Amino acid sequence: MALAERSSLLGICLRWTRGNFTEAEDLLGDACLRVLECDEREPDEAGRSLAFWATVINNLGRDRNRRTRRWNFDYQHRSSDTLGTLPARTISAEQQVFLKECLVAADRGLAQLNDRQRTAILLRSAGIDYSEIGEALSTTSANARKIVETARAALKRASAPHERRIRRAPSSRASLARSYRVET
Repeated sequence: MALAERSSLLGICLRWTRGNFTEAEDLLGDACLRVLECDEREPDEAGRSLAFWATVINNLGRDRNRRTRRWNFDYQHRSSDTLGTLPARTISAEQQVFLKECLVAADRGLAQLNDRQRTAILLRSAGIDYSEIGEALSTTSANARKIVETARAALKRASAPHERRIRRAPSSRASLARSYRVET
């Protein structure tokens, strides 16, 4: 890629990231990786055209925008300024595997709960009050609290082997697990 091409491609990336230079460089880096992957699969087309690069960048930009919209949560009770100042987390491949294992274990635990317990614990983890959970389950708020308590105990029993693994894991994994643990 020539310097003139790089500046025009960076301009496309800047448009996708709304002028954020750091994000634009990341997007261009991702595009370079994609083009290199294509070159490994199809080495015949050594000189990729500017249009090909632009298509790759546009597709990656669309994917990023969709991902951002998909994960754009409505934080009504929290200050959006505080959330905007938090640094983005970067996770290594090992950490991603570990988190996936944690999610699989949590999914297995949720699958073992009955429908009322699963609904109650998921609503509570979303921050819903016990009175609203009681209404959703057609019961009292005290009973909803007890259902959530029972579900938590069942999840704790189901995740006991996994928790032992976390305690034996290196400190980086344990701190990662603590930082992603959901408080309910």
